[in-house]
Amino acid sequence: MASSLRLASPAELAGPWQFYAKDDAQKPCTLILQEQDGQLAGDLACAGHWLGGTAATWYPTPDGLALVDDHDELLVHMGRQREGLYMAQLPDGRTLLLQREPASATPRS
Repeated sequence: MASSLRLASPAELAGPWQFYAKDDAQKPCTLILQEQDGQLAGDLACAGHWLGGTAATWYPTPDGLALVDDHDELLVHMGRQREGLYMAQLPDGRTLLLQREPASATPRS
């Protein structure tokens, strides 16, 4: 029996994420995946340091998510490792990680 991957909706992935190189986890960049039109916000210049270009938008793929620049050129495809964690291996050997920020605890009244 064949299996298929489920495409995550933008609503499921929207929100704040930490983007960093595996060997440099002390200096993460905050990226905010916005549901509306797949826009990106946050520290795009920081992420661009590792991507070699500035990411402008994102979209889900069956096995992960893609970050693209403002010319619709793919900068990186991040493969889903588990819920809340995506990884990409760059040609130069570096590993990039995109990890969902933990939900902040909100006090209940």
